[in-house]
Amino acid sequence: MLKGILGQSKDRSYSFPLIAEVEAYWQRLRQGRCIPKRSDLVPRGIRGALPNAFILNVPDHGSARFRIVGSQISSLRQRDLNGSAVSDLISEPRKGIIDDILADVTVLPAKARLNFAQNENDDRVIAQMVLLPMTNEAGQLNRILGCLDFHPTLVRKASPQLLHPTGTVVRSLAVKSEDRVRRMRLPNLHLVSDNQMNLPLRPSSKRTALRLVET
Repeated sequence: MLKGILGQSKDRSYSFPLIAEVEAYWQRLRQGRCIPKRSDLVPRGIRGALPNAFILNVPDHGSARFRIVGSQISSLRQRDLNGSAVSDLISEPRKGIIDDILADVTVLPAKARLNFAQNENDDRVIAQMVLLPMTNEAGQLNRILGCLDFHPTLVRKASPQLLHPTGTVVRSLAVKSEDRVRRMRLPNLHLVSDNQMNLPLRPSSKRTALRLVET
């Protein structure tokens, strides 16, 4: 099994609970299958996370776009994001990262988590996103259920906000053990042993406070 801490939250008391709610619901929808169907999704199943949830349409070519997007996510950009590319949430230097991860999610297939800071000079995790694959009625894997949970202070900003990716974990669903990490980006990512998990996280301006533990 793989377990870990994906970063140092700006507020230690905020643990991105909506991510866990959406991922647990998606897991229940699988019912022994690798990938659940989009038609199986019932909004009340993630009632508490709806303002932060979204569904992406992932075409064979071109950008993945919001088919449905929660009001809290739109509030970050201070406009309706329905029909917009998901990369519209990402800061310019790292827009390409999201396209790579979406390809992993739909092609492998896989599930993914991303951490975000407000800018490249701040390594504190201010938001987290989960991406979970789903199929359409024809069995094509071109839908993604997602959730973007973020620190409440983000929506109080006077100007539209962009997010800066600081770390990703991609878990393949195509192998027997779905907790196998296929790809871990960022040069400052370090694997640590299980007995190091209880050590306090120390945010640093020089590298991302990101830990993964493999047991």
